[in-house]
Amino acid sequence: MIVRVVIIEENLEKAEVLWLSAADCGFKPEIASDLTSAASLIDGDPLPDLVILTASANGGRGVSFLQNVRTNLRTRYVPVVVIGEDETDTACVHALEAGADDYITRRTSAAELFARVNAILRPRQSLTRQPALTVNGLTVHPDSHRIFTSRDGQQVELQATSKEFELLCFLLSRPDEVLSREAILAGAWEHGQPPDTRIVDVLVYRLRNMMLGTASEGTIRTVLKSGYRVVTQGTQPQTAQ
Repeated sequence: MIVRVVIIEENLEKAEVLWLSAADCGFKPEIASDLTSAASLIDGDPLPDLVILTASANGGRGVSFLQNVRTNLRTRYVPVVVIGEDETDTACVHALEAGADDYITRRTSAAELFARVNAILRPRQSLTRQPALTVNGLTVHPDSHRIFTSRDGQQVELQATSKEFELLCFLLSRPDEVLSREAILAGAWEHGQPPDTRIVDVLVYRLRNMMLGTASEGTIRTVLKSGYRVVTQGTQPQTAQ
């Protein structure tokens, strides 16, 4: 399977390093030196399997560009890894809030970057058949990366980014178990945990919004001062959402 990776990087020297690293990993890399050409590559046919985006692109408009990718119905679920100059927790959270699947800094090695890329792509590429997870009317198929629930008595399919999907799988695999944010980070991030547990809150917020108005609304509960818990049908929640 040929994996198409679009790399958005203005600096030609840095773009070449990323291109060579991606090619060495067996990917088919394509370079976009500005956001205009990047938009054409990302929205082309076929869609890329993953995008590597530098936050500093076009004078720091990279994260704003990501928000546009997420509002485009055709590209909104393409995995995106953001590379930022800023090493603060706030920058990481800001990128994830904008829709990034992962955030790394310039100091991150190419080896770690593409280990993270492989971790993001792995759920879609796995050859090992994994059983579906069903909790509280919510069914997740790890092999096909699909999520189903019901709305008004009719089955509906929900859409999630790669990182949202991984987090949901982790939570559903431990129903009724109280999980701290640290435990969720350790379980849902295979390569290098993000530096701030607020990232868990951002992703859980997005998962809850995804389930609004469905039979699975309220499945993920907040346990005050502890973390989160997936409740099964018939379980009386002990804390507010």
